[in-house]
Amino acid sequence: MGYRLDWLVVVLSLGVFLALEHLVSPSYQLFYADDRTISFPFALRERVPLWLLLVLAYVVPGCGILLGCAAIHLVHPPTPYHPLPSPHTGDRRRTPPRSGVSPPPPAKGRSRTRTRLHASLLGLCASGALAVFATSVVKNAVGRPRPDMLSRCDVMPGTSTTYPVDVTVCRTFNDEVHKTLDEGFRSFPSGHSSSAFAGLGFGALWLGGQVGLVAPPPHRHTHGGVGVGGQLRRPRMWRTFLCLGPLWLAVYIAASRVADHRHHTSDVVVGAVVGLAAAWLAYRQYFPSPMDPINNDTDGGRGRCWDEIYDELAEGHGGHAVDQEAALGH
Repeated sequence: MGYRLDWLVVVLSLGVFLALEHLVSPSYQLFYADDRTISFPFALRERVPLWLLLVLAYVVPGCGILLGCAAIHLVHPPTPYHPLPSPHTGDRRRTPPRSGVSPPPPAKGRSRTRTRLHASLLGLCASGALAVFATSVVKNAVGRPRPDMLSRCDVMPGTSTTYPVDVTVCRTFNDEVHKTLDEGFRSFPSGHSSSAFAGLGFGALWLGGQVGLVAPPPHRHTHGGVGVGGQLRRPRMWRTFLCLGPLWLAVYIAASRVADHRHHTSDVVVGAVVGLAAAWLAYRQYFPSPMDPINNDTDGGRGRCWDEIYDELAEGHGGHAVDQEAALGH
């Protein structure tokens, strides 16, 4: 079945998000008609509108993944045989074919690159779907007023300010189309923030895996005086700055929601946590951690997805099934 079930889950999650966004009204918290924290003006122009959010958080990382996989295919062409980790020492050895078993065919560069590209794009979409699904459920359940809610509400004259009131005091509540008012009660958590950190956070993790963000400690991954992949690699600060680039863009998107009076500060902070959690969960479904020793193997290639690693293990055993945990040394 491959990734078909994963894509189905992504599509269903997005479907639930759209239903909650357009077909279900949120809970309406009580509020004070003179509450200054929700009395900010309604901004007609947003610094990061929805279309720009989608471009920055998903289209840009998707194009980066596409170009990155193309560059990896050109710079690091695959070899006919792949290293197999020893379950005891953790070193990388080229395992000869078993007696009576024909050697595995050479790895197809285009097929292997397509596998990584497919896993990367699926992970990016899964990260976004998980983030918007969780955000939309919490938004509708909590129903927290936005900082500009009273501007959307247009409170009726004479409304008491001594005790909390409900949404029925809003003149726009009885309008045939009151989507603007409904959105005024979807403040917590920030959807822009969670989406930005989900897409760009996944991009940062993907970059970290491809460039080898964390150098393996020599005392853990050396054998016979040499490091992983036959050489020791020193950490480089440029890798850290490169991987932090997408996260700084996510921070700007989240901060813009506070500047536009669309969200409270706590909304964007929680949204960022939701987005980062979604990015980490989605990335780990298809890739080892950037800090995993197997991800820093310069012989087998950095940034490989789990399917690539398991295929290489199977090829090292002459195409036979392998005990994945034992082969990986876990």
